[in-house]
Amino acid sequence: NIIKKNVDINNTIKTETVNYLAFVFDHFYGLKDYYGITDFNQYAWSYFPNLLTSTFLGNIWNFLESFEDGHTQVVSPGHHDPAYVQWKVWPKDYPTYIQDMYNEYWDCGCDVRPAEFELQIEGNTAYLIVRSFSVTDFKATLEGYMEQIRTNEIPIEKVIIDMTCNGGGVLANVFYLMNYMTNENISFYTNTLGAHMRYDYAVAGDLALDAEFYILTSKYTFSAANLFAALSHERGLAKTVGTQSGGGACSIQALVLPNGTLVVMSSNMNLSYSTFETVEEGVAPDIAIDWSSYASFPSLSTLITIIDNAPSN
Repeated sequence: NIIKKNVDINNTIKTETVNYLAFVFDHFYGLKDYYGITDFNQYAWSYFPNLLTSTFLGNIWNFLESFEDGHTQVVSPGHHDPAYVQWKVWPKDYPTYIQDMYNEYWDCGCDVRPAEFELQIEGNTAYLIVRSFSVTDFKATLEGYMEQIRTNEIPIEKVIIDMTCNGGGVLANVFYLMNYMTNENISFYTNTLGAHMRYDYAVAGDLALDAEFYILTSKYTFSAANLFAALSHERGLAKTVGTQSGGGACSIQALVLPNGTLVVMSSNMNLSYSTFETVEEGVAPDIAIDWSSYASFPSLSTLITIIDNAPSN
């Protein structure tokens, strides 16, 4: 039974909706073990104590938000209440993890910074801002910027890649970028339904720059951007600078619930380190910077000073 018209839903539809949520999350939620949930039927129904209340959509929202997982959320409330909005006031009504992520978004000036790419060069340091891994023509655009770095009049010794405002995107573009950090094939790992898998990305020739790499991270560094930081750091290709990245380990799966609500969830394709530990926790910085301590995002000169004066490890 799928809701097709803007009409009130009955308890049968509500019951089917909760049972469907419990079933799908029990078998296909990629962070089930991470959260230590053994009985999703009990867990899901704990958010729906009374089907007769008028807050059924709110209870769906609360169930999804309980995981504090940016990949798991309501996309559309559905036909029976299309105007429903759970969080109406910023920041009072928002869950803490969303507030933290967007507070850092503003601390890093993401609302006024470049929409896609930007390259600055100062002395022997290149500073590349990458706002998304879903930019159109990502590979071709990146090649242009990297060629500028490679042919700069003063040889580039440090490359700072800014991921503070990058919320993720296409996984393949992560490897295009990493190709400029190493000439060795790039492996990434997944833990899917308990099966440990390794995949190898064959790099495209001798593209790696002969430079030290630093990756700027924030709580807004999420999903594919988080994976980029995690893989680069684990392989010793770069040092991380800033605050702990925002996590986001799983690919997304879309669901249409029996009541018509459209949601997305973290699927059971869980990206991991080579140890098959999830990257959901995010990456801790080698050089810690509290972005909120700056009136505006630090200039390239300030970033260079911070990196040059950081204790070596």
